[in-house]
Amino acid sequence: MRTPLHPVHVRDGAKMTDFHGWEMPLWYEGLVREHRRVRTAAGLFDISHMARLDVTGDGATDALASLLPFDLPALPPGRIKYTFLLNERGGVIDDLLVYRHAGRFSIVANAGNRARVIDVLRRHLGGRRAEWTDRTEETGMIAVQGPAALGIVGDFLGESLANVRYYSFVERRHPVAPLLISRTGYTGEDGVELVMPSGSAIRVWEALRGIGKDRGLAPVGLGARDTLRLEAAMPLHGHELSESITPLEAGLERAFQIETPVYPGREALLAQREAGVTRIRVGLRVTEGKRVPREGAPVCVGGRDVGIVTSGTFSPTLEVPIALALVPPALAVAGTALEIRIRDRAVPAVVVALPFYKRPSAPK
Repeated sequence: MRTPLHPVHVRDGAKMTDFHGWEMPLWYEGLVREHRRVRTAAGLFDISHMARLDVTGDGATDALASLLPFDLPALPPGRIKYTFLLNERGGVIDDLLVYRHAGRFSIVANAGNRARVIDVLRRHLGGRRAEWTDRTEETGMIAVQGPAALGIVGDFLGESLANVRYYSFVERRHPVAPLLISRTGYTGEDGVELVMPSGSAIRVWEALRGIGKDRGLAPVGLGARDTLRLEAAMPLHGHELSESITPLEAGLERAFQIETPVYPGREALLAQREAGVTRIRVGLRVTEGKRVPREGAPVCVGGRDVGIVTSGTFSPTLEVPIALALVPPALAVAGTALEIRIRDRAVPAVVVALPFYKRPSAPK
């Protein structure tokens, strides 16, 4: 599959790669340069591969409220909630963004889980006076992230975004295209994500590039998007979250409301909280050398395997190898010395507080 922006990526010489069936840009100028651009100026991302679904109908609120682990009826219009779609064991089918409009909901899900999420919605919404619609291929989605992002998008819109709160959205009838603009992102920087009709995506992309060119804005691929999110300790489904990794094990208890009366996996998560988790997500920083830990690498103590790396990279900001891993809670204290087995060599590492990187000032 190809996003509406595919012709632009090819024109600009992007290194393309397959990502869950989508032909996506991996990088343009190089991962490290693009990563640092987002940290110091602004990056432009094609995220049209993300699944975009609408849920409508008189029963939409009640139907979704019995599916998602938070107080959805209390979510005001114009606000967004990061949440989870769970199985009966408390594992994560997918992590989602839920947008509340006046009279409907929008869901943004991971590209690789689109079919799975649709299947759950199809089965759960049936007979509940609610309907789902897949908007993925009829829309495009663009992210602008970095210290200069709000100013660039504000100039494009002709209005300041300073009053758009974090995890809120507005909708505008712009001359280029009708737009949904949300103050969200997946980089650890401030910024916005925009949704527009697929036929308008290139015009929006080119307009933003023109406005942001003198402020350092340039396209960024999936490679830097992954290193940026890892520095910010943002989980990636299939790594830090999965159908066998619960939100409690991922250390994301603040992202959902476990006491919500009805949702799949509730009893399993309550039992896990009562018993205590046997593994928990931690940050690791390599303390000797520059060998990079990768997913699946064993975490060890005294030659004994005690955990596993879920994601790893060389941090362009910190200039050291870093990793996220699952380890026993007793070993999750910052300062704990561990080892990571990388290509049959035990590499020293230390548990550090998350996130690895935090921008100088967080949005309100």
